[in-house]
Amino acid sequence: MLVTGEFISAQEAKARGLINRVAEPEQLDAELEKLVAAIVSKPRVAVAMGKEFFYRQAELGIAAAYNAASEVMACNMMDETALEGVQAFIEKRAPRWNQGQS
Repeated sequence: MLVTGEFISAQEAKARGLINRVAEPEQLDAELEKLVAAIVSKPRVAVAMGKEFFYRQAELGIAAAYNAASEVMACNMMDETALEGVQAFIEKRAPRWNQGQS
């Protein structure tokens, strides 16, 4: 696409892994709402760590990116929100995230 300038369909973009979902125009708002709800239902600290790492790893080689990902996942598991997630799973309930955290 970059070299040829040719457009591809949404279905082809999904098949190539360039996008993760396709919605008909009349379903776009509903799909967007589902995506937003999924993101905001997660602990803010975990989303922030994930975003920060996503941008940082783009400049690393693959081995360094895997090592950095391991560190980020370990740090994420040390956060109190991870304990709440595990406890909620054990108790078969929805987690109660402390969203006051950044």
